[in-house]
Amino acid sequence: MHPSDTEKLNKVIDQIVAEGNTVVTVEHNPEIIRQANYILEMGPEAGMNGGKITASGSIREIKSRQTETAKMLSEKLIIKPLISLSEKNWIQINKASAFNLKGIDVSILKQGLNVITGVSGSGKTSLVRDVLVPTFLNQEPVNCSQIDELENFQFVNWINKSSVAGNSQSTPATFTGVFDHIRKVFAKTASAKAQNLSSSDFSFNSKSGQCPVCKGHGYTSIKLDFVSDVDAVCNICNGQRYLPFVLDIKFNGLNINEVLNLSIDESANFFAEYNKISSILEVLSTIGLGYIKLGQATSTLSGGEAQRLKIAKAILSNQTTSGLIIFDEPSRGLHPTDLPYLTNLFKLLLKNKNTVVVIEHNSRIICLANHVIDLGSGSGEYGGELIYQGEVDGLLSSEKSLTGNYLNK
Repeated sequence: MHPSDTEKLNKVIDQIVAEGNTVVTVEHNPEIIRQANYILEMGPEAGMNGGKITASGSIREIKSRQTETAKMLSEKLIIKPLISLSEKNWIQINKASAFNLKGIDVSILKQGLNVITGVSGSGKTSLVRDVLVPTFLNQEPVNCSQIDELENFQFVNWINKSSVAGNSQSTPATFTGVFDHIRKVFAKTASAKAQNLSSSDFSFNSKSGQCPVCKGHGYTSIKLDFVSDVDAVCNICNGQRYLPFVLDIKFNGLNINEVLNLSIDESANFFAEYNKISSILEVLSTIGLGYIKLGQATSTLSGGEAQRLKIAKAILSNQTTSGLIIFDEPSRGLHPTDLPYLTNLFKLLLKNKNTVVVIEHNSRIICLANHVIDLGSGSGEYGGELIYQGEVDGLLSSEKSLTGNYLNK
């Protein structure tokens, strides 16, 4: 959400409270936190290292504590590009005119961090989804007169805000594909070969190895009248998902279910000698998901965790160089203290000579950009114009830029 939209939201919340209502929000946005009458901060860390109230009270009381949120509220913005470039080469887009875009000419810095910002409805997504991506896919200009240099990219990957896909059995292990490699490791053990077991037998989605009662979930749902169903640990497999003959197979002392109960960081150490496995797990650790379990249901992940998991999968599917990678509000659902995980990922991509484009409102990410594209000035028919493009310092001095005005506050 753009800061100007946050301001409008705060006014709506004030009005709702003034009418006698109680408002509870789960929020990372500093401007919304600052408006709160009462704040509860959870932590101190994530996953099993969280779940405690680390601070509570008014904004003044929170600021007096040395908690992560308190530090974030006291931080000052620092304008410094994420990477430095010795030379600058550009993708030039001429007369982009999708939806409300008014025939604008836009430049994107190759092998740099580009941030597209502007109020909601100003044309940011239209520029990416309806001009940049389809032009690459069709290898001819779409909703523009010309784009130079786009044909030199090996791939374009657009990571949007859609939810993490997958069925009820989806886990970080299955979602990223690392479980395929882990199952092969188990299938190659001497005990598995002696029983003629294949890698599919170690899948909790396969009838050959899964518990027939809970179908590999580890729990069964009890239907109750008038209230929501209740999940109970499967009384046949005791929550272990598999048939006994599968659980009898061990690798380095652990069976397949015990491996699924390892955290990302623990499993990275456990499979350190297997490059295909460890390389995937290292990416997950790099973006701050080292504490979640391999076999944890993706449906139980927070919005920020799910967003990072999806980003990791997209990166893993294109572990090559010279790509154009586009993120649509990647900071959504992230606490400011989680942002270094995201920026570390950007650094990794840029180091591998990729070009990164980010649609973003987060001021901390904007301040890291090599090149900023600010669209506006309003939404819908009042948007679609190029307000500013260039370095962040110039954005701050632009009188027309709402984004620059808010960064100056």
